[in-house]
Amino acid sequence: MSPKQNKVTQKIFCQLMNVSHFILLLLDDYVNFQPIAIMDEAYSLILGLAGFLSTLKINILLSFDKRFTQFARTMKYASVDLIAFGIYFFIFLFAFVAVNALVLGPEIEDYSTVLKTTETLLVSTEQSYQMYTYYLKPE
Repeated sequence: MSPKQNKVTQKIFCQLMNVSHFILLLLDDYVNFQPIAIMDEAYSLILGLAGFLSTLKINILLSFDKRFTQFARTMKYASVDLIAFGIYFFIFLFAFVAVNALVLGPEIEDYSTVLKTTETLLVSTEQSYQMYTYYLKPE
């Protein structure tokens, strides 16, 4: 899909959303945005599919390039080791998150759930956190 066609599609979709919103306003005082949300999800799905297909097309075009085929061959040979590393990494990460959630969860709000703990630990790897919020409270 060319950029010009993409802009036209976006404009048409926006106009359809505006018209459907106007029709919903005329029909009733209560405005239900569920159909608009469904259309937005469908539009996102279509854009994602178009992006995926264009990526596949680019990969097919790059398959004739010598460097790209060498990289693909290297990834093919290293795939077993990379998958094994990924499994070990996520086991270690989950254990690290679980220990922090169990130890620090009752004391610190940022560690109260597993999701918050994961987010806090990943942010702390960037060293962009506020240290004063992580001191334990005196009892």
